[in-house]
Amino acid sequence: MTHTLLSLWWGTLWATIVIGRLDANFYGQARYPDSYQEAIAWLTASDLLELAAAVFAILVVRKLTALQEQRTTESTTRAYGTPAQTTLNR
Repeated sequence: MTHTLLSLWWGTLWATIVIGRLDANFYGQARYPDSYQEAIAWLTASDLLELAAAVFAILVVRKLTALQEQRTTESTTRAYGTPAQTTLNR
């Protein structure tokens, strides 16, 4: 698995957490309409980063699944001489 993909996932996940906490702080201290707008801007940024983190998580799981299926096929071929039936071989 590529370290870049894993790093992107972790980075966006942690950025979401940090920005979400900043947003909670801004929203808790908001007293005027412009400060509420600023809090909503932080909330939107956090939500967009969370969406990106979800996409990266899906890509990580797909890549990890493909690597596991490849390893299963290779070990089955070595043990029995024929490749195992996996979703990638269908």
